[in-house]
Amino acid sequence: MEYFKISLLVIATSITALTLSWASEIDIELVSQSYGGNIERVQSLIRQGARLEGVAFETWTPLTAAADQGHFMVVRELIAAGADVNTPDGAGNTPLFYAAIKGHTEVAQFLLMKGGRINDWTRTKPYVSESVKKIGDPKLIQLIESLH
Repeated sequence: MEYFKISLLVIATSITALTLSWASEIDIELVSQSYGGNIERVQSLIRQGARLEGVAFETWTPLTAAADQGHFMVVRELIAAGADVNTPDGAGNTPLFYAAIKGHTEVAQFLLMKGGRINDWTRTKPYVSESVKKIGDPKLIQLIESLH
């Protein structure tokens, strides 16, 4: 049994290392700064050539990270720089999915205006709808109910 646990740990560590090995430090930092809402640093990293579709952590893009945290200015900056509003994460979820379930109405509206969508709506609609109703923002509820 102990051998099995060690083998799983080695496999998990190898997968994490592999995931991060192709993402450069600047790409990882852009995801991190987007998550933190540091607009000045995000702008600087974009100017330095950080990849807008570069992924880190749980295969999040910078836009997914910013949308998840509701950082409207960062979301706007990333899209203006060319970030794809519909790039899914490793679970298949888009930035709009995260903005909606976290209650970031302004970000969700902006993503929709820019062509954002929620992938696999049939599968995710019950979860997204329930999350939005718990948040209780009437504008967000109406926005989500108008999808698909």
